[in-house]
Amino acid sequence: TRPMSNLAFVEATLQIFASRAAAELERRHAETELQKGKELLELFFSQSLDGFFFMMLVEPVRWDAAVDKEQVLEYVFTHQRITKINEAMAAYYGVSREAMLGRTPQDFFAHDPDQGRRLWRQMFDTGRLHDETEERKADGTSVWIDPSTSSPPGTSSAFVLSWSTSSCRWEQNSRNRSRLKYWNSSRATTYPA
Repeated sequence: TRPMSNLAFVEATLQIFASRAAAELERRHAETELQKGKELLELFFSQSLDGFFFMMLVEPVRWDAAVDKEQVLEYVFTHQRITKINEAMAAYYGVSREAMLGRTPQDFFAHDPDQGRRLWRQMFDTGRLHDETEERKADGTSVWIDPSTSSPPGTSSAFVLSWSTSSCRWEQNSRNRSRLKYWNSSRATTYPA
């Protein structure tokens, strides 16, 4: 009976090692696929002619009837920061990517904070934003953009702002003056923090 019990022990031990080896192979495969996906996303992000950036808060905030939305909006407006930006977006503003990192909504709308707060409130209330906005380049010149923005429902932890920098046309706006309008060619996708 001794060899049988050893055989059972050996089989059980081999099954444990086989299971662990299979799990390790699955983990490595998943890591490889995840890395490939990250590389493809980075390639898309860096090579796109459309401008993209991510803005994030350190911690998500609540956006519902139980909070003082003005207080939350003030916090978000001064603490949500650009954490990633592509060259197309930086070029659109006429600065380097490094100069854009860390910028807040308050920085973008220093020329018209009421407009910025109205847009951020609209985005948090509806979960998306698609509204023509007037912003400023680094040299102070006015630019008109047509953003497509999304944020996770109930939070303002992360969102992507996207608009096209590759196709544009001159048109007259309602104030009867010329300005450059950028037409969005893709939808933004949210990646939660």
